[in-house]
Amino acid sequence: MEKLLLNGMNTFGSVVNTYTVKEFSFILIVVALFIIICMIINWFIRIIKGLEKLAQKEEREARLKKNSSSIPIDNLPEIIGLKDTTIVIKHKNDTTTSKLGYHSAAVNTADNSIAEYEGLFCVISNTGIESLAIAADKSSQCIASNTGLKSVSECKGNFSIAANVGEYSVARCSEQYSAAINNAEYSIAVSTGDYSVAIATSERSFAKVEGKESIAIVCGTRGRANGKVGCWLILTERGEFNGRSYPLKDIKAIKVDGKKIKETKWYRLINGEIIEDGDIEDKIEP
Repeated sequence: MEKLLLNGMNTFGSVVNTYTVKEFSFILIVVALFIIICMIINWFIRIIKGLEKLAQKEEREARLKKNSSSIPIDNLPEIIGLKDTTIVIKHKNDTTTSKLGYHSAAVNTADNSIAEYEGLFCVISNTGIESLAIAADKSSQCIASNTGLKSVSECKGNFSIAANVGEYSVARCSEQYSAAINNAEYSIAVSTGDYSVAIATSERSFAKVEGKESIAIVCGTRGRANGKVGCWLILTERGEFNGRSYPLKDIKAIKVDGKKIKETKWYRLINGEIIEDGDIEDKIEP
């Protein structure tokens, strides 16, 4: 009887152990399959998100390409417009840009070119020889700039700047609170608006103001200044070239009163004295 009981218990234990191992193995397999499936699903999700981002990027680039334009300078660009903003660039001889929209920039980089602007808040620039940059009429808060020889830069709006850095150039401003600046030899800076400034910084250049309470400043050697009655002239005198520069010797300011300092004469500072140096009607000789 005892043997039978022992044999029965051994048989039962073997069966229990066998089923326990099988169930445990099955559970491990199920867990492994679940992990693999999750990894596959996560991988597919990443692929889908990547494709969505790529599609969004392509759509954005297509939209930007549709709403904008990029044209090489060498291909003679036409006007590029975006609402009230216009940019025109010319890079050929004898080219012209004119009558642009508001808030614009017109650029000439070649010889014998013209850039003209008739709107507000713009930048007009010439870097070629014998070029002309004009910001005309409603050209408030504009900048007209020249860096080439024999150029003309003109602003006719308030709060404007006309600048030249090339030789034999003319910078001219015609309205209030403007500045005409020359940094070139044998050049002229003219400001005709009220409360404005004309500055000539280089050798043998001229600064002239015609508006009320304006200032003409000459900083270079043999520079001359002129102004209407009520304007001020700031004159500088420089010494001989010392190998590096012309050292500053003296500086004086004087008001044009129409009597002692006349509005029809050019003035220079020589040996500490303000002297007449030509009539404004005379042909200007360097």
